[in-house]
Amino acid sequence: MKILKTEKSDLRIILGVRVDSTSTSRVLTQIQKKLLQGRKFYITTPNPEIVLKASKDRKLRDIIGRSFLAIPDGVGLQIALKFLSMSKFSNRIVRKVVYPLQLLLSVILGRKNVVKGRELMLNLFGLTNQKKLKVYLLGATKDVNAKAIDKFRNEYPGAKIKGSGGPELNSNAKPLGKLQEKLNREVVEEINRFAPSMLFVAFGCPKQEKWIAKWLPRLNVKMAMTVGGALDYYAGVAKIPPKWMVRVGLEWLWRLIKPSYYQPRKRFYRIVNSVIVFPWKIFVYKLQNPKT
Repeated sequence: MKILKTEKSDLRIILGVRVDSTSTSRVLTQIQKKLLQGRKFYITTPNPEIVLKASKDRKLRDIIGRSFLAIPDGVGLQIALKFLSMSKFSNRIVRKVVYPLQLLLSVILGRKNVVKGRELMLNLFGLTNQKKLKVYLLGATKDVNAKAIDKFRNEYPGAKIKGSGGPELNSNAKPLGKLQEKLNREVVEEINRFAPSMLFVAFGCPKQEKWIAKWLPRLNVKMAMTVGGALDYYAGVAKIPPKWMVRVGLEWLWRLIKPSYYQPRKRFYRIVNSVIVFPWKIFVYKLQNPKT
C-alpha cells in the first residue's frame, strides 16, 4: 500500500520514531486533499508512551513510519520536538550545563500548535457531517462504543455511522481464540459492506496500529485513524481534564487523581513512563548524540 508522505519539513524523529510537527488546520487540509485522491491511507497518533513502546518494537515503529500522518498527540512530544531542535554543542561540559536550561525553556515554549488526538477526531467528525460521509467506530468496550454512536448520531445528523467494540486482541493484534476470530471476520465484513470514508480504531497501542496495518489493505475504507482512549472521552466514560490543566501540561496529573478504567498500578506505570522516563530518555539522547 503506497502512502503519500507529508512535506519533508514536517517530518521529525524522536527516539527513532517518526512524528509530524504541524498544526491542526494544516492536518485537516492534508486529510481533505488525500480523501479526494481516493487512495487509502491511515493516521497514527503517537504520544510519549507510544514513542517509548515503538522505540523497542520495530514493527510498531515501522507502522508509525509508514502512516500518512503521525500526529504528535499532546504537549509532551511538542516539548521534545522543541528541545531536540535547539542548538547542539560538541563540548560535553557545555552540554551538561546548557541542555537542562534548554529543556526548561522547551517546557515553556513548546506548547504551540499542539494537536490532540481526541480534538482531531472531533474535527473529522465535523467534516463527515458537513460532507455527509460514512463513519465506523471500532474498539473500546461494547458499552462505550454504543454510547459514542448514540452521541454521534445526535450531534452529527448529516453523517452516517456504524460501529462495534470489535474482537479481543493480543499485543500483535491477533484475536484471542476462535470466537474472537469469528467476531473479527464479522467486523471486517460489516465494514466492507458499509464502506465508510473514515474508520476510527480504539483498541489501544500497539493493538490498534497493528490491526490497521494488517487489515487496511482488505478494507473498503478511505481513511483509518488510531484514536486510543478518545472514544472513552467522547462517550463520557472518562472525564476530560480542565482546559487550564491541558494548557499547562498537567493532563497527566488529572489522569492520576481521577477515577479510571485502568487499574491504579497500570495507570501509575503509564504516567511514570510519560512524565519521567520519556523526558529523561530524550535528555540523555540529545546529550549522547551531539551531531544528530
